[in-house]
Amino acid sequence: MSTENKKRYFVDTETVGLYGMIVLIQHAVEDGPIQLTHVWKQPASKTLALIEEIADNAIVGFNLTFDWFHLCKLHTVLSLIPGNWIPEQHIETIAKLETAARDGHCLKPWSALDLFLHSRKGPQQMLMERSPVRIKRVPVNPVKHNGVEMPLCYAVKHHLDEQLDFDPLLFARKKDGKPEWTVQDRTNRDGKIDTKSKDVILRFAPSGGLKALAKLCLKNEVRHGWEDVSMTAQDYPAELGYAPTALAVTPRGAAQNWTTERGKKAWPALVERHIKHWYTNEGAQEYAYDDIVHTRDLWHHYGCPEHGDVDSVLACMVAAVRWHGFILDKPGLGELKKMAQATCDASPINTNAPKEVRRYMTEVLDDEEAKIIAESTKKARLIEMRGWEILEDDACTKCLGGLLDDEYCHRCGNTGEVKVGPHPASLRAKELVSIKEAYKELELYLKLAEGERFHASFKIIGTKSSRMSGADGLNPQGIKNDPLVRAKFPLAWDGMVLCGGDFDAFEVAIADGIYNDPDLRDALKSGQKIHGLFGMALYPKYSYDQIIDSKDNPQDYEEGDMYSRSKSGVFAMLYGGQPITLNKNLGIPIEVCEAAFVRWGEMFPGIAQAQERINTAFMPLIQPGGIKTAITWTDPEDSVGSLTGFRRFFTLENKIIKDIYEVAMSAPQSWKSGRGNDTLVRSQTRGEQTAFGATMSALYGCAFQMAEANIRAATNHEIQCTGGEITKSLQADIWDLQPHGASPWRVAPMNVHDEVMVVADPEWVPALTETVKQGVEKFRDIVPLIGMSWVNGMADWSGKKGDKNAEEVNITWKDQTNEQ
Repeated sequence: MSTENKKRYFVDTETVGLYGMIVLIQHAVEDGPIQLTHVWKQPASKTLALIEEIADNAIVGFNLTFDWFHLCKLHTVLSLIPGNWIPEQHIETIAKLETAARDGHCLKPWSALDLFLHSRKGPQQMLMERSPVRIKRVPVNPVKHNGVEMPLCYAVKHHLDEQLDFDPLLFARKKDGKPEWTVQDRTNRDGKIDTKSKDVILRFAPSGGLKALAKLCLKNEVRHGWEDVSMTAQDYPAELGYAPTALAVTPRGAAQNWTTERGKKAWPALVERHIKHWYTNEGAQEYAYDDIVHTRDLWHHYGCPEHGDVDSVLACMVAAVRWHGFILDKPGLGELKKMAQATCDASPINTNAPKEVRRYMTEVLDDEEAKIIAESTKKARLIEMRGWEILEDDACTKCLGGLLDDEYCHRCGNTGEVKVGPHPASLRAKELVSIKEAYKELELYLKLAEGERFHASFKIIGTKSSRMSGADGLNPQGIKNDPLVRAKFPLAWDGMVLCGGDFDAFEVAIADGIYNDPDLRDALKSGQKIHGLFGMALYPKYSYDQIIDSKDNPQDYEEGDMYSRSKSGVFAMLYGGQPITLNKNLGIPIEVCEAAFVRWGEMFPGIAQAQERINTAFMPLIQPGGIKTAITWTDPEDSVGSLTGFRRFFTLENKIIKDIYEVAMSAPQSWKSGRGNDTLVRSQTRGEQTAFGATMSALYGCAFQMAEANIRAATNHEIQCTGGEITKSLQADIWDLQPHGASPWRVAPMNVHDEVMVVADPEWVPALTETVKQGVEKFRDIVPLIGMSWVNGMADWSGKKGDKNAEEVNITWKDQTNEQ
């Protein structure tokens, strides 16, 4: 079929659960009639012909990573049975063939448009998952609100419910669908309930589904919601996203009636019910029919966007690659599983119990130090504490140099003195982080064992910065970048080879492109490592060469590995960090961090200027006189772009900040009267306040924290989004090597962070290499120092460890300049 004759096929599917088999395919060609195809009731050859017809054209859908995965699965399974078979009559045989079908041909559409992803490229990003809004430490002092006496925190809750309006879609997944603030208890560091204040919280439950957008954008009447046509809970199968076959969840298959040890059934035992439901239930058929109506109408609503955008192409690529799955070293992973299990078994506490973590850490913290884990014991806090050091011998501030000897002091070992070196909390933090990581690894290895293959699943726009994220119960992005672990992922299947690469100093190179600071560019071009240069500011008594050397020889230096900590500091600075950020993350004295911060600005003024631009654009709350002075409002920017043009929107966040600001500015006078005006200490920073004043501090504090979060997100977006978009573009370029339709595999790409791995047909490695070169070089105009280290013929995912025929290709900025 010539390009001129390609058509749009609006497509959707109905399946047995999330990972079972397709029961119904709905489609329409252009503006033609909508057709419902009951795939189990017609010859397999007819269904295969329909799928291949769709693949030979441009598919338009909503959430194509789901539908294309299932079309790939159905196509490969049906390809293994005689074409004249009616699948409904051969359920057991088909179920047994499902696992082998993964090795079938690749199925790729000629072109694609995913309207779900298209909706995430504008203000409807607000419908992505988001954190709750939390107004902290609102007093419980009694006041009158609308004539009724109640605690101040509840008065704030009711006032916010009355004054603030939200789009209903932000709460569409709640049972009542209402935006309602809640009051939640606070706990102190001992795990006891705070009796003086509570948090007032708004939790979101957004829906960006097809039916929800039909209501929002099209004002379409939705005849049936999913709850109207879905079957009973018992009709949905036992299934796993990372092990998407019936035999994975019921290894004995038909011998045990496709039933799990817990009595749940896999899809083969339930498919007949689903066939009947979608074939005979009028409401269900109307629901399926309307999916195409809404998809087509939404396409028109968005201005008939063209197919073939990178995100839509990748939606189908990820689906196809996921169904095939990558090869694993199962014995090797089994050994790693035993090691992780041993670490978990040796844990001194339950690391998932915040109360136990807090108690264990508090044993080696004085009262001031313990404040860091008073509110949170999450892994991020422990990681901060790993870098803590004692910089000079000193009396123990927990037992006051041995004066308080009623019980054993774990901080100093009852010596009354702490010595220069790692802080005692650092050692325990390292221990607990290691245990937490071991639990995560153990969970990963158990999941991979169930699936037998690595069925890597991704959300194409998984974050508001457009970066991909893991999905379906197993996060590929979270797999440890440790050669010992990665070596257990050979990835390539028989007859194929593993190729891959990692962008060189990607974030720093992108930062150079964004900030356009000549001093930064000169430093990078000189071959010096920016992490080493910044390390000289963080560790003034050491030279550049010593900072670099400390990475490989930490035992030779009193401060240990200064290079790695300096590298963390550079990323903190690129993402808008402040001296306190360096102090907390690196365990370096605040005065040294402040001097290093000033030095950074002197070294690279362009970075400081760019970050000030972001601060000015996204901080709507101005308090020129400092704490306890008037706060004014300036309208902030609504979005921020990347070097590639993708915009991150702050429409909802800005609305909430302004709403809370206005509530604080016009708080009911009744809150000031009566017993509610008693004084209290809400925080050490502000000291004693009236309950009303403390409430205003809580409201303004929430607004400021949200605004500061916007600034961090905007700063991060410019770098992270650009990196994500470049990486996605390279994958799409590589995927172009795969022909459309059903054909043998040529390339199977996978992206994790800044890496791109590709399982490739050896005959196509030269074309792959050239594609990678061109895919990187096309971004040199916006990222002049972009580079990538690429290897053909890797033995496994651990890196440049291929066989003797492995080929290394280095793509650097020098290749395209005269500055040799």
